[in-house]
Formats: sequence, C-alpha cells, structure tokens
Amino acid sequence: MQCVNKKGEEFVEAAIVLPLVILTMLSMITVAVYLFRYEIIQSKAHTELARKAAGSEQVFGIKTENASYSIRSRGLFSKALSKEKTLKMYVINQSEAVMLGELAE
Repeated sequence: MQCVNKKGEEFVEAAIVLPLVILTMLSMITVAVYLFRYEIIQSKAHTELARKAAGSEQVFGIKTENASYSIRSRGLFSKALSKEKTLKMYVINQSEAVMLGELAE
C-alpha cells in the first residue's frame, strides 16, 4: 500500500477556488449597491413628481421627470454602469374636474 499525502492537493484547490469565490461575492455586492442607489434616485424623482402634481393648477396634465444614475466600476474589468428612466405622472385636479363636470350638465 502506498500512502499519498492529499494536503498539498487541497491547498492548490483552495488557492484556485477561493479568489474566484471572493471575486464573485464582491461583484454581487457592487451590483446590489448600484441597484439600491438607482432605486433611491428613482424614488426621489417620483416624490418630486408627486410634489409637482399636487401644486399644479391644471385640470388634466402630464408631468415628467428624468432619473439617471451611473458609476464607473474599478478593478479587473473597468466599465461604466448607467441606467436612465423617464417617469410620468398624470395630473387630475379633482376639485376643478368636478366643477367642469357641473358646468357640462
């Protein structure tokens, strides 16, 4: 019988796999932070639209707001991540619409 030492093999496997696992985890964290920051910006744009719609004197209208976010990733692959979205809100001033309805009768 021959005794084979497997400790060296385990260290080689760990030296190959462990950096890949760490790189994957860091990439996932970077993407999660990017998406979370974009959602914050989109939420702020939606709040601004709601504020504009609430202060509007129009009976019917459409308000728009642009939300965009971009970051430049650093590391092995440097690439700019960016995302843009145009938000729309339809404004209906209920008190004025009721008055128009009464006038139409």
